[in-house]
Amino acid sequence: MRATRIITAITNFIYQETNSVGSISPQTEKVEIGPVLDVVPVVLNNGQIQMTTIASITEFFGYADSSKLTPDYATNSSGQQIPLPIILPAVQIKKAMTKTTLADGQTLLLVFPEAEQVSFSKPDAEREANVFQHIAEAEKKNGEKTTIVLVTSEIVDAAGNRIHPNAK
Repeated sequence: MRATRIITAITNFIYQETNSVGSISPQTEKVEIGPVLDVVPVVLNNGQIQMTTIASITEFFGYADSSKLTPDYATNSSGQQIPLPIILPAVQIKKAMTKTTLADGQTLLLVFPEAEQVSFSKPDAEREANVFQHIAEAEKKNGEKTTIVLVTSEIVDAAGNRIHPNAK
């Protein structure tokens, strides 16, 4: 199940030159943000349900401040160094995964562990620190949150009726 949307994020700037006329252009990537739940259930011979469950949420926190970072440079056809803007998209993924066996009607509780940052540029500790700080400030501003996912297993027939209606 997905409740996501696709956004276009600027991930980099490049210098392009044609006939000695140069321009700086953004490079973009499509980023799917929002929650995703992937469950693969298998009903076992004993009536229990074995489930592989992967839950994730991808969040976009805008762009981190890059004003104090050393710019990247491109070289034009006459050998001049052209400074390129630095863009730091702040994207984070929280993910939880488990494989478990439940009885019909039981509920699985998943709690998201620490999040990981998504990097769109070459590895750079200073840039990654700026993105980390930007995300931390956004989370602090919005209030600390713990994300949980509840998945209840129910065995149903072809018409959608529960096989064990009294199972809990």
